[in-house]
Amino acid sequence: MKKILLATSALVAMSTVAVAGDIPAAPMAPVPAGFTVTATGEVVVYGYSNITTSTGGIGGQYNGTLTAAKTLDNGADVSLALTLDSTATNNISAVLHYGSSMGTVDAGHIDMDDYDVDLPDVPGAPGLQDEDDAMTFAEFAATPVALAAPVFGAGTVAIAYVSPEFGGFKLGLAVDSTNAYDIAVAGSTSAGGATVSAGVSYTGADYTTMGTTGTIDAAVAVESNGFSVGGSYQNIIAGANSYSVGASYTMAPFTVGADFDGTTANMGVAYDADGTTAVLAAAYDTGTSAFTTVTAGATASMGIASVNIRETYTITGGNLLSEIGISAALAGGVTAGATIVHNSVAATLTGTAGVDYALNSNVTVGAGVSYSAAATLVAAGVKVSF
Repeated sequence: MKKILLATSALVAMSTVAVAGDIPAAPMAPVPAGFTVTATGEVVVYGYSNITTSTGGIGGQYNGTLTAAKTLDNGADVSLALTLDSTATNNISAVLHYGSSMGTVDAGHIDMDDYDVDLPDVPGAPGLQDEDDAMTFAEFAATPVALAAPVFGAGTVAIAYVSPEFGGFKLGLAVDSTNAYDIAVAGSTSAGGATVSAGVSYTGADYTTMGTTGTIDAAVAVESNGFSVGGSYQNIIAGANSYSVGASYTMAPFTVGADFDGTTANMGVAYDADGTTAVLAAAYDTGTSAFTTVTAGATASMGIASVNIRETYTITGGNLLSEIGISAALAGGVTAGATIVHNSVAATLTGTAGVDYALNSNVTVGAGVSYSAAATLVAAGVKVSF
């Protein structure tokens, strides 16, 4: 991330963003006085080849954000962010932000779910986080992406307001240009030595039909001395209702937990200490009165290497899905990794492997390969971050 403060009393005719590493400075358009301009982003360009079909090409993707921000004399923060993202449908977007003691307002190409008024999560059965050990260009070998021409985000725009905290709780209001809306109140407070988190939201596709359409969600969670319990409820107006309840207890290094949604009960135990996490979990279907899946897995860091293993057995059908990943940070800025996935019923085996070499903090070159019964693909290229 690069910054430059423009503090002259007049418009600056020409300026540059200082860039770390070996990337030369880039010219910047005139910016009003007192604004801090921040530029962040990433560009990836690579060549790829499908060895099986003898086809290939040049692929890549890019994303970057240019933000001009300033603190006004009254203490309020204002900013304008322009984002370029080749993976988005409308990949040039703009967001205007204003924040003060009265709350924050964001307007432009925003996701209404991003305004940070979130209902609490329901505690439950522990699980393993997904690990990505395939390396940069192994991923692109598996799913090459053609460079997309910039398209301005002239589609849906929205405006969102988030209030200051009152007693630990915030109010959020958002509406977009299609009449969709999102209203939420959420937060947390302390009571009797416990932390109580709660929230309620009302969302819908058209505010002109509020009251007869939309979805109401509510959730609460209580945590005290390693024990957590909570629940959530959803009411789709003129539709179905659903709920979820759960609890967990942690006594380091072990955590046990369970959750239930009216149909499926999940339960599990986890161990987490000294860079190693191990989980054993199962799912039980109350409709059929039978266990449906059993999952066991572990992640471990051992010196320069990390290993991730997961086995998921689906009792109905007798399928065993095996996933193994390993990565290692070698000397001289070299990182190598590989993944293998095997499905016993489908009798399929897929794998990826790759090597990244960091020339400096901004530039990485690398190569990767992706294998399946359908095709073997390779890719090599460069990634530039700023």
